[in-house]
Amino acid sequence: MGGASFCHITIPSLGRRLKETFGAPKRLAPTLQRGISWVNPRDARLRIDQGSSTVDRLVARFPIITILLTLGIAGFLGYGVFWKFEEEINPSKLYADKNAPSAVDDTYVKDYYGFLPLEEKLYIFPKEGKEEIDLLGKKALGELFDIWHVIEDLDLNRPLSGFENLCEKPSAGLPCKVVSILAAWDFNRTLFEEDDYPLDTINTVDLKDAYGLDIQMENVLGKIKRNKRTGRIIGAEAFRISFALDFTMDDWEKQSFEVLRETGKFEDQEKELRKIEDLLEDNFDPRTYSFDQKLGRKMKQWEHKKKTSLKVRMTHIFLVHRESNAAIRKDMVWVLLSGVLVGVFSHIVLFRNNWAFCKLHLVGVSFFAIAMAVAASFGLALILGVTFNLVVTTVPFLLIGLGVDDTFIILGQFKRTDKRLPPEERISIAMSKAGSSIFVTSLTDLIAFLLAFFSAMPAMQAFGVYATLGVLFDFFFQVTFFVAAATLEARREYRMLNGAGFLGMGSVKHPSSESDSDVSETIKAGDAPERVETMQRPPARPTNSGPQVPRGETNRAKAGQSSVDLPIAERRIFGNGVYDPDAPAFSTKLFGHWIPAVTLTWWGTTAVLILEGVVLAGAIYGCLNVQMDFRFTEWFTPKDSWLHEGFDVEDRFFGGEQNRFTVYTKEGSYFYNQQEMLDCVYGIQEDEFVSQIPRVRSWFEDYTAWSREVYADDLVDGWAPNVTTFMHRVQEFLTGEAGAYYNADVLFNEDRSEIVATRLLHGYSNDVSTGPYAVKLMNSLREVVLNEVPRLNPIVFNKMFPFFDGLRIIEYETLRNVVLVGIAVFIVVTLTLANVVAAFFVCLMIALTDVMLFGYMWYAGLTFNMVTSISVVLAVGVAVDYACHIAHNFLIQEGTRKERAKGALRAIGGEVFCAAFTSWLAVMGMAFTTHYVMQVFFKMFSVIIVFGAWHGIVILPMLLSIMGPQSYGQH
Repeated sequence: MGGASFCHITIPSLGRRLKETFGAPKRLAPTLQRGISWVNPRDARLRIDQGSSTVDRLVARFPIITILLTLGIAGFLGYGVFWKFEEEINPSKLYADKNAPSAVDDTYVKDYYGFLPLEEKLYIFPKEGKEEIDLLGKKALGELFDIWHVIEDLDLNRPLSGFENLCEKPSAGLPCKVVSILAAWDFNRTLFEEDDYPLDTINTVDLKDAYGLDIQMENVLGKIKRNKRTGRIIGAEAFRISFALDFTMDDWEKQSFEVLRETGKFEDQEKELRKIEDLLEDNFDPRTYSFDQKLGRKMKQWEHKKKTSLKVRMTHIFLVHRESNAAIRKDMVWVLLSGVLVGVFSHIVLFRNNWAFCKLHLVGVSFFAIAMAVAASFGLALILGVTFNLVVTTVPFLLIGLGVDDTFIILGQFKRTDKRLPPEERISIAMSKAGSSIFVTSLTDLIAFLLAFFSAMPAMQAFGVYATLGVLFDFFFQVTFFVAAATLEARREYRMLNGAGFLGMGSVKHPSSESDSDVSETIKAGDAPERVETMQRPPARPTNSGPQVPRGETNRAKAGQSSVDLPIAERRIFGNGVYDPDAPAFSTKLFGHWIPAVTLTWWGTTAVLILEGVVLAGAIYGCLNVQMDFRFTEWFTPKDSWLHEGFDVEDRFFGGEQNRFTVYTKEGSYFYNQQEMLDCVYGIQEDEFVSQIPRVRSWFEDYTAWSREVYADDLVDGWAPNVTTFMHRVQEFLTGEAGAYYNADVLFNEDRSEIVATRLLHGYSNDVSTGPYAVKLMNSLREVVLNEVPRLNPIVFNKMFPFFDGLRIIEYETLRNVVLVGIAVFIVVTLTLANVVAAFFVCLMIALTDVMLFGYMWYAGLTFNMVTSISVVLAVGVAVDYACHIAHNFLIQEGTRKERAKGALRAIGGEVFCAAFTSWLAVMGMAFTTHYVMQVFFKMFSVIIVFGAWHGIVILPMLLSIMGPQSYGQH
C-alpha cells in the first residue's frame, strides 16, 4: 500500500532522468554547467582548500593549546548531559504527528478531563501442568478471589496510596469501576464461601457491576464452553479482571498531600516528593505509576507461589513502555561490541609494520574525538531543551562511522605527503586535500540531518537536532583535536626518522654508521625536529611523494639483511626484510587497482550494469509489495517478555487488541441536539469497526431511557419540554443511583445552568490487527460523529490515535522529507564540488540507494511506518558520503575520463571502503539486540551502507569514466 504509492512517484522520474542523461550527455553537461556559470570551480575549490590549510596550519603550530581548548569545550558542553538530562519515553509523543488532529484533541481532553485513566486488564489462566483445573470450580474461583484481595489490599506503604485511593471512580466516595466474574458474589469472599454451587450461580445470576450496569459473560470469561442443548455455561479457559487507575490528581487529593506533608507523614519521602513537584503542578498523579509498577511485580510473582494453580498476566500500554525501556537499557551493552569491532578493524587498517609509520595509537585518539563530539552535541541539545529519546540512541553509532571515516581520509592524505617536509607542513598539505573532502561530506550530512528538524514527528525532530550537532562537533574535533594529535604523531615520526630513540621520544642522533647514513639518503637529520633548516628540501613541486627509500636492486640487495641492519624507515617490527612505506594497503589494491581493472573495461561495465539492473528490478518489486503497518504492542514488547503471553490470551480468548475510545462533545445547545446525540450513539454502535463486547456505554442513551421511564407523562415527543427542565433532569440523573456511573462525564458551567462538555460515550474497537485497519477505524469513527452531531463540535479520541494519525500522513511526510533533503543535498554538493554534473551523478547514486533501501525492506520483513521512514530519510545523508568523496577526487584528477576515474579510486577508494565497512561494524552490535527499533536500524542501515558503498565505489566511477565532467584543471 505505502510502498506502491512511493515507488509510483519515484521510479518513473528516476527512469526519465537516467534516459535523458545517458541519451544526451554531451548536450547536458555544458547546459547545466552554464546554468551555474556564476560559480568558478577553481576559485571555489581553492577557497575550501586554502581555508582548510590555514586552519590546520594554525592547529599544527599550536597542537598542545588546541588539545587543551577542545577538551575544555567538550567538557563544558558535555556537562549538560548530567545537568539537563531529560528523556521522553512516551511513544505517542515521539512517533505521532504533533500537528495532527489527535494532538489537538489530546490537549483538549487533558484540559477538561485530565489524564486518560490507565486501563488495567488482568488475564488469569492455568499454569503449565495445571491445565486440567476446572476454572469455574470452587478451587479456581477461590484462587481468583485470592488474586483480587492482593490487588485490593495493595498500597505503597504510605497514606492515600491504596487501590481505593487510586482506582477510577466518578467521584470521591463512590465505588471503583471493576468488571469481573467475581461480581456474581459482589466481590464478597464470605458470600462465595457459602455458595456450594458457584457454577449454578454463574448461570443464573444477573451479572452487574457496582453501578448496576450489565456485565457480559464474554467480557469476563475467555472461550466459554456451553452445553450445546441448553446453552448453559459449563466451563471457560481464562478469567479477565478489568479496572482503571486514575492518573489525574484532584484538588482535594493535592490538599491532602500538603496536609500530610506538613504533619511529617511524608518525612521519609521528601526526596521523592521534590522529584514529583513538577508533575503535581500538571495534576499528574505519580502514585498511580508507582502502584502499577508494584502491581506488575506482584502479579508476575503469583505463579511462583506454592499451591497455586493459576498465573496472571497484565496488558496495557504503560507496561509495554516499561518493558521496552528495560530492553533498550539491556541492548545498549551491545554498543560496546560495536566499539570493539570498529576498534579492531581500525587497528588493522592503520597498522604499519614499522615503528615510525605505525599509527595504531591514533585509533584511540579518533575514538576519543568521537566521544567528545557525542558529549558536546548531546550536552548542547539538552541545554537547548531538546529531550533525549530512543531514536537518538542511534546517533553515537552514526558518529562512530562518520568520525572514523574522517580519520581514514586524513591519515590517508598524510601518508601521501612528502616525508622530507617538516611535520607542520605535511599536516597543512594533507589537510588542504583531506579537509576539503571531509568538509564537503560533513556539510551535506549536516544539511540532510538538519532538515529532519522540520519533520512533524517529534522523534525525527529530536534526532535531527542531535545528529546535526553531532556531525558539526565531529567535524570540529576531527580538524582540531585529532589533527593536533596527528601533528604530535608527525613530529614523533620525523624525530624517529632522524634517529631519535625510544620510538621517537628520545634525543636525535647524528648519522655515524653506514646504517644511519642510509637514512640520510632519504632524510638529512638535524639535532631536533625544530631544526628544519638542516633538512634537505624537496623541489618546489616534488615529482613524487613519500620517502625516497632505495628501490629496485637496492631493496632486493637488502632483502637478506637483518632488520636491525636496515635504516629506520625500512625496518620491520615483525619479520625480516625491507619495509616499504609507500606500498599500498590491501583495500587500496582491491578498490584502487583490481576492481577498476575489471569494472572500467567494456565487458566489466556491461556486467556491472546488468547486475545493477537486476538488483534495481528486485528493489522495484519490493517497493510494490511493501505494506504500511505499525503494531506498537507487538513490536515494542521484547521477544522474551512475559507480556507476550498476556497478549496471546487476549487474542485467543477476548477479541484481541481492542482500543477503548471516547466521544467528546463541546460547548453548544445540548437541549436542541438531543436527537442528534442519540443518533451519534446509535451510529457508533452500528459501526463495523466497533466491538459489541464490551458494549458501548453512553450517559445520554441511559439518561434518555431513564427520563422516558420516570417522566413518561411529562415529555414532548419523548424529550423534556424545555431547557430548564432538561438541565434539571440531567443533574438529577447524574446525582442519582441510575446515573452515578456517568457522574464525571458531564461538565457544567459555574452556576450549573449549561452543559459545557461531555464524554458522550465510551466504546471499544474490534481487534486492531494492522496499521491500515487502525487508520480506517479512526477515520470511520470521526466521520460518524461529525456527520451525526456537527453542532457540538465532537471529537473521538483514544491514546493510540496519535500513532494512527502518524500512519495516516507518513507517506506524504516521508516523500516530502526525502525530496527536500535531496534538493538541499543537490544544492550543497553543487556549491561545494562547484560542478553541477558531478552533483547530479552524486544525487543519482543517493536516489538509487534510497529506492533499493525502500524495496529491500520487504525482503527484510519490515513494513513502512514511523520508525522505518526515519531511515528512508536519513539514507540521503548517509549515502552521500561515499559518492561525494569519489566525485571530488575525480574532479581533481587529470587525464582522460577513465584515467581520472581510476585515479580517484587509487587516491581514495580504499579509504571509502574502509569507512563504509567501519560504519557497518558500528551498527553491527544492533544485530544482537532485542528491541524493534534497534533491529530496524540495523537492518536498514546495513542496506544503506552496502548499497551506498556499491554505488559510490563501483557504479559512480563507471559512469564518470563514460560521461564525467571536466576536471578543475580543464576549466
